[in-house]
Amino acid sequence: MSGSGTGTPVSTNPDPSHSSPASKPRNSLPLETWRRIIGLNPWHFWGLASDKMPITSACLGLVPQYSWQLAQAMGRFEIADAISQAEAKASFHLNFWPGKHWVDKIYPWPKYFDKKAWRRAGAASGSGQRIGVNVGEGFVRAIGVETTTLIQADTTLTFSDADGDGIKDTFTLSAPTSVTDADQIAVYFSSADRLTFNSFEDARVDALNIAIGGGTVTITGRIWQIVRPILYENSTLQAIDPTNLGNFASTLDIYWKYTNRGGTDVDTCQSVLLWDTLPSQCNCLYPYTPNTNTDPAAEAQAVARAGIRDAELGIVIPAAATYNATDGTWSQDCINNYNEPDRVLIRFCAGRGYDDQRLERLIAVLATAEMSSRICACEDANQRLHEWQFDMARSAGVNDEQYSIDQKDLGNPFGTKRGHVWAWHQVQQLALGGATLP
Repeated sequence: MSGSGTGTPVSTNPDPSHSSPASKPRNSLPLETWRRIIGLNPWHFWGLASDKMPITSACLGLVPQYSWQLAQAMGRFEIADAISQAEAKASFHLNFWPGKHWVDKIYPWPKYFDKKAWRRAGAASGSGQRIGVNVGEGFVRAIGVETTTLIQADTTLTFSDADGDGIKDTFTLSAPTSVTDADQIAVYFSSADRLTFNSFEDARVDALNIAIGGGTVTITGRIWQIVRPILYENSTLQAIDPTNLGNFASTLDIYWKYTNRGGTDVDTCQSVLLWDTLPSQCNCLYPYTPNTNTDPAAEAQAVARAGIRDAELGIVIPAAATYNATDGTWSQDCINNYNEPDRVLIRFCAGRGYDDQRLERLIAVLATAEMSSRICACEDANQRLHEWQFDMARSAGVNDEQYSIDQKDLGNPFGTKRGHVWAWHQVQQLALGGATLP
């Protein structure tokens, strides 16, 4: 076991060999939250059924992991992909990302509209402040690098029957930690339960209740969320017995997932200023090393820090900085005598949390509309999806149905299904206004 949230940081994929093109789409809205909002049976959605938890419909009502496991069906993998698509589409119009995500992106350095005018690299804006960069999305949470640190591996679970029906339906685990923000706790399947060709993030268990108190983190969840992933990989869909506790994870790994603000080199720092070489006077341009400052393919880099000027509108203020390893402090790097950068790399965490139920429902409904087919062959399990997947543009069909709908709704950028139209109305209520640079 490692220390309590203060161990050596690792990448978000500690074992790169586990990455695979077939990895689950990395969406922010958990599958379990989508299932709850749509109202599907939790046991059957996660592939569980037995005499005590029977399928009462005339056809197989289990949801597969992959669409190829059951003809005419979408699996949880494809549903996760639809959620990922919905988040990307919605974020473009919301001007912020639904849920939390980390970004590592290069932006043009803000220049004067008059191309004949230019600043020195350390110069301020017209108002005397640092130069602001709009990162293109709102609700910036922190500037820094996504980092995952192990708190405790192979943490033992305890099971309980919360509703008294004779079936264990709830799990609990806990571990000592120095972390104080429950939003920074992440839980993953242990290596023995996850497949070797899936990525680290594929093994994350979401939609959990997490509480921290007295130096201990306590995590609770529903047992159907922790079916051992290795059991999903059968070539044909098979019901998993929910009464056999051996079908569920017996241990889970607890991690601290946070934004590391303290990187001190170009690979780990908050921001990097970037310069192109110049066709003349190349020897004067900071900070090229000898024999590279005249190479047209060269690029100069300077370690930078970045403050947040407006978190909601996504305006940050990067500037070159020098780290003093002796006292652990930062100070502005004096590069005032050199040209301002051409580009700037900014690493940050952003997104509006799913604590807003309107946002949860928006993404769940939009994802449902984005799905190319029903989740399984059984009509009983699909009736809740039909409402959101119905195409409102239909003008004639069986018995010559006719539908009249506002043309501005039909022209929305998402599509013409009822879920598309409803989601567009929600986006118009939740969207941030555009931001402009000072």
